[in-house]
Amino acid sequence: MDALSAATPEDAARQAWAFMRKPDSTANVFDIADDAGNITRVDLQEINEAAAAGRFASVPNNPVEAARAAVQALRFARDCLVAANAPRAAERTRLALSSATGAVRHVENKAAR
Repeated sequence: MDALSAATPEDAARQAWAFMRKPDSTANVFDIADDAGNITRVDLQEINEAAAAGRFASVPNNPVEAARAAVQALRFARDCLVAANAPRAAERTRLALSSATGAVRHVENKAAR
């Protein structure tokens, strides 16, 4: 499914999830591709459970998965700061998110060698 109106990979996953949700459905993990073809895996159940428990999952041992988890955590932090009406902190988090996204590309390229 293409979620062209989504602002972030998590937003795209949530849109897809809304389409796929049925009482007996367990679909909650999505691979989201941006316009450049970069793939981000989003596990909404893991994010929701971590947010509900006030924690995030443990740090992955795999460098690629660890970098992706950092990006997800920064997206969550940015969204929380926007909701808290903290624009300066949200902007600094957006800059950190941009840097972390570059780190994901770096470790993905390194892992592919």
